[in-house]
Amino acid sequence: MFAYNLGLSSVGIAVVLVHYWVPANYPGASLPFAEALGAVVMALIAWAFWAWSVTIPRSGGIYAFVSRGVSPAVGFAVSFVDSICWLFYNALAATFLTSVALGPLLFAVGIKTGNKNFVGAAIYVQRPLIEFLIGTLAIAISALVLVKGMRTFFRLQTALFIAAIFGTAVTIAILWNASPANFHNDFTKAIAPWINDPGLLASATQGSIFSMRFTVFASVWPILSFVGSIFSVNIGGEIRHVQKSQAIGMFGSILVSAALMILISLPADAVFGKEFQSHLLTLAGTNPLPVTPYITVLAAFTTHSIIGAIVVCVAFFAWAFFWLPATLVYAARSVLAWSFDRLTPSNWGFVHPQWHTPVTAIMIVALLNVGFLALFLFAPFFGTLVLVLAAMLAWIPTMIGAILFPFRRKDLYNQSYLAGKSILGMPVLSVAGTTGLLATGALATRLWNDPIAAGHSPQSLLTIAALFMVGLGWYWIAYYIRKRQGIDLSRAFQQIPIE
Repeated sequence: MFAYNLGLSSVGIAVVLVHYWVPANYPGASLPFAEALGAVVMALIAWAFWAWSVTIPRSGGIYAFVSRGVSPAVGFAVSFVDSICWLFYNALAATFLTSVALGPLLFAVGIKTGNKNFVGAAIYVQRPLIEFLIGTLAIAISALVLVKGMRTFFRLQTALFIAAIFGTAVTIAILWNASPANFHNDFTKAIAPWINDPGLLASATQGSIFSMRFTVFASVWPILSFVGSIFSVNIGGEIRHVQKSQAIGMFGSILVSAALMILISLPADAVFGKEFQSHLLTLAGTNPLPVTPYITVLAAFTTHSIIGAIVVCVAFFAWAFFWLPATLVYAARSVLAWSFDRLTPSNWGFVHPQWHTPVTAIMIVALLNVGFLALFLFAPFFGTLVLVLAAMLAWIPTMIGAILFPFRRKDLYNQSYLAGKSILGMPVLSVAGTTGLLATGALATRLWNDPIAAGHSPQSLLTIAALFMVGLGWYWIAYYIRKRQGIDLSRAFQQIPIE
């Protein structure tokens, strides 16, 4: 579970977003400090998810937890919203294959070799239609791998993990040995043909005053990446030695992710300069650059080695690709859990007799993912949506359920691993739920008040409200359909889900 959760924490995506969005919007923020703080906050949330996963060691994640700990209707609604949100961001990850990895790779090779064809190819692969085709192909490959079985998925995961970790190690080594003067000279020359205002790059060596306030505010960005560290809750029923495996998977992935981010951010800030990075948004917004100046582009020009630049970009490609099948697994296991409780048509829970995989559920979430990719690239409205707040709102009932479960469902709790275990006289699950609720509530509040990371634009709030209403409506429609068929759905929620 360590590799699964570490891949979903996606160090590559995290440092791309942190180094692009934070310097311009959170002046004086320390990226390494923000990453460390984010890891602490996420560890508090992860403790609650670990406690849940050993109490109800079943697939389906928050659906299994909330439907048994709070109410079936709320459980389905929050699981529905949670799954939709992460599939939406999985579509974004699919676009990163080109904007963060392939485009920068081709651009760096083109500049370093003097071959304009590579530069042209870098621009070409970032056209919306090409991004859609590449992203769709990646999602299709991911779905086919999952259909073939978890063993095939874990082979792919291992290959991506090795590529990502090796490439990240090379990136760290390159950054720690890079010369700020050489970087600025090489990068300025590379993008000079597309720059309208060279003065934007002139203040690269200026410093900035440290701000604890903005460092705390900026910590939401690494946290949004750390959330992947708990995604193994959705495959809890397929994990052996769940207490140990989930602990290593969750807390180990947070620790390693934070360490890798810090090891990148420390030299990156020294080489690129905080003030220089604060100009990247303006640079991209006011100049027709062939590639967005993400950290992959910057890192590729800290070395004169073409091979080094390629390895850097391949690492970020691996981190982005890792998200695709892993998030499809996450969502598909939710669909499968809904099917087991008869909240969806029975064929949604079809498991292939030879491969032992939920084929229908995988195909459903893969098609949804392609649909979100198309909407994200071709529908301007969807490009303005920020749904991460919805996922955090879905986690709040999960934490409340953890607090209440030992008291509301003593029959089930007393059969669990945590039965009889307490902290200051309170059940461990309740204590973990309390700390998780405080951390999740603080994160949701910060996201609400931060228009850069999330905010509360009318279109996003209306979409979030609509998603919750669809989830609640779906449950009650399914409930009354099953009732007319003579099936009492409430009986399924009196016990731990089947596996």
